Amino acid sequence: MKIRSLRLEHFRKFTDPVVLAGFTGGVNVLAEGNEFGKSTLLAAIRGVLFERHVSKAASVVAMQHHTNKTSPVISLEFELPTGLYRIEKRFLHKEPYARLTLPDGTVHHGEAAEEQLQRILNFTQAGKTGSKADNVGMWRRFGSHSETRSISPIFPIRPGKPSTAVWKKKWVRSPVARAARPCWQVFEEN
Repeated sequence: MKIRSLRLEHFRKFTDPVVLAGFTGGVNVLAEGNEFGKSTLLAAIRGVLFERHVSKAASVVAMQHHTNKTSPVISLEFELPTGLYRIEKRFLHKEPYARLTLPDGTVHHGEAAEEQLQRILNFTQAGKTGSKADNVGMWRRFGSHSETRSISPIFPIRPGKPSTAVWKKKWVRSPVARAARPCWQVFEEN
């Protein structure tokens, strides 16, 4: 799956609309300082894909802005080999909605949109307490906050030599803040 654009409004710290677009076919990196909202953007992607638009689970309530409690609206355009898809959801509103547009222009609404998205991305319906790792199938590592992350065995640490690498969290001293902070580093395993 290639993410092509993300739009969110009234989502956690963002009250005004935020649009990320112009992603290329390769690797895209968002590098910004602390409190910019990088984790919030990842949570929005996870929410629009895996949370039900009618849910009132704690994970969905956590999407609201902390002071104005407005209804979060998220839309995501993503590309699969079958074409470009667009999913848009509004949560925690008296009229929540889900709208999925398929590559051929067909639009599914409500539960039909949720079911079609599940079928396309191959995951199961979130329960009453929101999406969990058991529901999201192969997508469970999407947005994971585990302490160790495996990388594909073909990730080359040494040029021309495949190896198994692991990301590990290590505390490092920041020269700017003069304080220790977590930092992900690559270590080779053999």
